[in-house]
Amino acid sequence: MITKKYAFYPGCVARGGAPELYDSSLLVLDKLGIETIELEKAACTGAGVLQEKNQKLGDVLNIRTLALAEKMNLPVMTICSTCQGVMSQANHRVLNNPEYLEEINSELKEEGLEYKGTIEVKHLLWILIEDIGLDELKKTFKKELKGFHFAPFYGCYIVRPSDALGFSENPERQHSLDMVIDSTGASVTDFSGKTKCCGFPILLINQKNSLKMVSNHTGEAKDKGADAMVTPCPLCHLNLDGYQGKVRKDNRGDKGDLPIIHLPQLIGLAMGIEPYRLGFKRHIVSTDDFISSIAPGARQSDPQNFNIAMLIGMVGFASLLFALITAIGAFFVLRAIYIYEWGDNSFTHYIDTCSFEGIYFIGKYFCSFLSFLGF
Repeated sequence: MITKKYAFYPGCVARGGAPELYDSSLLVLDKLGIETIELEKAACTGAGVLQEKNQKLGDVLNIRTLALAEKMNLPVMTICSTCQGVMSQANHRVLNNPEYLEEINSELKEEGLEYKGTIEVKHLLWILIEDIGLDELKKTFKKELKGFHFAPFYGCYIVRPSDALGFSENPERQHSLDMVIDSTGASVTDFSGKTKCCGFPILLINQKNSLKMVSNHTGEAKDKGADAMVTPCPLCHLNLDGYQGKVRKDNRGDKGDLPIIHLPQLIGLAMGIEPYRLGFKRHIVSTDDFISSIAPGARQSDPQNFNIAMLIGMVGFASLLFALITAIGAFFVLRAIYIYEWGDNSFTHYIDTCSFEGIYFIGKYFCSFLSFLGF
């Protein structure tokens, strides 16, 4: 496989609210032989929210990111549909308006940056099809997912507006997620909501309708036989995974149990990567039954986390035992001092008697023990 190299823009959510997306992406990229240099100085895209208030500010931030990649002479790879759409729109605006590009560059000049318009932004989804090729991708698969049904959920920004996303030059992008699911041997569960909004953008201003979208999309996919839903957008994942349990019960009266998985997790499963390494345990909607059916007997929990938990438990038990020994030892030492200073009768009026010599030796050995421990 030919080695590919990209300037990697993971986006905010993959580095925060959905770290399993970032981790699973790195595992898949490694299997594919794709080399990346992360754009660590890049800013948030604004996710379309900033652009509603101040489009120019949003464009400056995104063109700055493209200028950083241009200095590296590398195309940009993203793993977030929202980032893909927002950066593509900013790029589309400046490439079609030289005067606007000059205006943006004047803002970047202070940082020593200038964008010449040579960078293409590509989601991993598109890279799998256009740069790697599905035939090459299949060569990395070790497990056929035949018999399983996945509902594709594209999200808004990777399908609209099509002129900024290069659909006329690359028409397969319109059904790219369906193509990748099909390449794994699994069946695509088609449903009406797959290219609609997940509801996340209006969650804070119209929560009722936002959550109704979650219920409608996941419920329809489940009704049509999907074992899981696959999305290339972490913001869609947050909404569909995070709120499904409550809203399905409220709106449909059924159980919100449709696993929502990231695109790299699907690819990772087909590659034979252990499920625990792909981060399925970080999901809100349980993936246990789903993973057990795909990879029976596979470890689902990270053994390192188990070892850490065991270590914490052992340390806690040792601390409790030490505190108990310390309390008992302190009691006998104080008793010995009390008897020595005021006599045996005054103390043993309240506590059973024991020989002064015995208490003395207990205190002595306890002090020696503390000395051995470094106290």
